[in-house]
Amino acid sequence: MRERYLSRGTRLFVAGALAAQLSGCMMPPEPAHPKAAVAAPQAAQSPKPRGVKELIAALGRFSREADEAVKDLVKMGKPAVPALIEFLKSPMPSAISPLENIARRNAVYVLLKIGIDKEGLLGIFTPMLDKERKPGEREAASVVLGKLGDKRAIPPLIEALKDGVEPAAVALAAIGLDGTVAFDEKLLDEVIGILRNGGKPEARMAAAKALAILKRPKALPALIAAMDDPDEQVREAAIEAVGEAGGASEIPALAKKLKDSSAVVRISAIRALKLNAPEDDVKKRKEVIGIISAALKDKEAEVREEAEKAVGELKEGDGEPGKKLPGPLGAIEDPSKRKDAVKALGKRGDMKAIDTLAEVLQKDDDSDVRKEAASALEDVAMDTEKDEPKLRKAMESDVKKLLKIIGALGMALSHEDETGTAGANEALESILGQVAKNKKLSGPVAKDAIRSLGNRKWEARRAAAEVLGMLRNETALPALNKVRINDYSRAVRAAAEEAMESIQSPEEAKDGIPLGEPEK
Repeated sequence: MRERYLSRGTRLFVAGALAAQLSGCMMPPEPAHPKAAVAAPQAAQSPKPRGVKELIAALGRFSREADEAVKDLVKMGKPAVPALIEFLKSPMPSAISPLENIARRNAVYVLLKIGIDKEGLLGIFTPMLDKERKPGEREAASVVLGKLGDKRAIPPLIEALKDGVEPAAVALAAIGLDGTVAFDEKLLDEVIGILRNGGKPEARMAAAKALAILKRPKALPALIAAMDDPDEQVREAAIEAVGEAGGASEIPALAKKLKDSSAVVRISAIRALKLNAPEDDVKKRKEVIGIISAALKDKEAEVREEAEKAVGELKEGDGEPGKKLPGPLGAIEDPSKRKDAVKALGKRGDMKAIDTLAEVLQKDDDSDVRKEAASALEDVAMDTEKDEPKLRKAMESDVKKLLKIIGALGMALSHEDETGTAGANEALESILGQVAKNKKLSGPVAKDAIRSLGNRKWEARRAAAEVLGMLRNETALPALNKVRINDYSRAVRAAAEEAMESIQSPEEAKDGIPLGEPEK
């Protein structure tokens, strides 16, 4: 659905925003620590050394291959500089992917590590922002200057922004988000001024996208006013920005845009309303559901489809933690006796017992009982009596049971009482640490989690992202990236981003789960 309405400008914005968030706002993150290579699978024989062009082509890949290319280019040193400069000077393609931005930002990082100073790079790329240059060249220069993060690039970037060069918006926002460069109120006012008074629609749209990344409350009045801009692409960009930077107080203004003359704008309004529906306020969520439901009668099928999807997701997103358990367990008022019953279910370990334990994790109002349920599920999957717990052999022959256990523990991570989620997190880490080492199981578990990224419940999508982050499965990166950009739930988007960081930076991952045994 979203791809149908993506203009070139919106593609540029998504691509640039991804690069700004994945690669850092001013300086790029260090490539994966050299020790990460120890955990990576080792080839049977040393690979053939790659040339500079091949290494540059690998800079935008979602894997350790990009890190290796960065290290190899830095090691190559000065001989790699001309090819890197030519790559960065080449015009941006008409259809820009996030990987294109990442590749260029990594190239800047390599040049700085080799020893090329900022002065030299500013001298090369600042003139490329001149009005007489081709749009693709100005876009390429904006990416480089945004990565350099030098305040001297701000004036020419502002001029480029006035001409509607969208990567200039991302570059300015990247500089503004970095704490070491002063992005003062005067400069913020200048970007807001472009949104209010920019002569070209492209300029106003680019300004809206810059403000969406900056997320400054001061910009919200201008963004709300821009939702009535004569140009539908500006209205669309402003609505998207309000969806990202706003909150519950912006819901009434967004609701009015469901009557906009443009179907594209109405779809953006639905998505923004989803984003602004508080996940912890059931009453407000129901109010948003009522507002969006009006679009179920829209004259355009695409709008009705988007509204139906939004209403379904918001309804399914209303969890019920703390609800009394049904059946025999619900009749046991003493928490200590419920713990004993939960432990007995763990010893049974059949599918029905697992279903009941999953329900306990979601609905029991006692955190100790929920911890016991997480421990019981771990015992079903793991032989915890050994000095070093191992995955039970039975899990290899009953993958469905393993998937159900992982799903139950993952869903428990979204419980409103964080005290009781610690046990679920520890159990999940323990199980997935073993799954990651098991070739028979890691594939099916990752495949199931990727499929669950499309679940209608936000808790399930968040759980799937958490699982993929713990597994460190590189095949999940495209799906996680899509969720990170498009999902209506901030919690899900954050979990997807953390998972991507965990997969791409193994040594710095929070969970500390090994990548697996080296291939023999």
